[in-house]
Amino acid sequence: MNRTKLKIWSWISLLVGAVIGIGIVYSIEGMPVMPVVLGYIAYGIFLAIYLYFMGRSEMSDADERTNYNARNFFAYGSTMMLFFIGFIIYVFYMFGYESVEVGMLAIFFSVAFAVLILGSYIARKL
Repeated sequence: MNRTKLKIWSWISLLVGAVIGIGIVYSIEGMPVMPVVLGYIAYGIFLAIYLYFMGRSEMSDADERTNYNARNFFAYGSTMMLFFIGFIIYVFYMFGYESVEVGMLAIFFSVAFAVLILGSYIARKL
């Protein structure tokens, strides 16, 4: 995929995500919509700045080493994530918890997703 198509699809995904997010927040009563709208506007500005300055060099984006590092990271990262999830479940079971709140699961998976994204970015640059 060339850079122009990547920029266009990034903006389309931003708009679709914004519409879905605002719809979810608006459908739940008592949730403010304006902070979500402002968050998407700020995210759109940062994405526009990033996409504008992305790809100014003539050097290729990736080679065999980049793909090898990314595959190894996702192989080891996903294995360690599954081990960590299993360990957390085991600890909760040993302490006698029979249920976990959905909000705590959402926070945990958000952090896990952020760690995998940051790690993939670092693995791609190595």
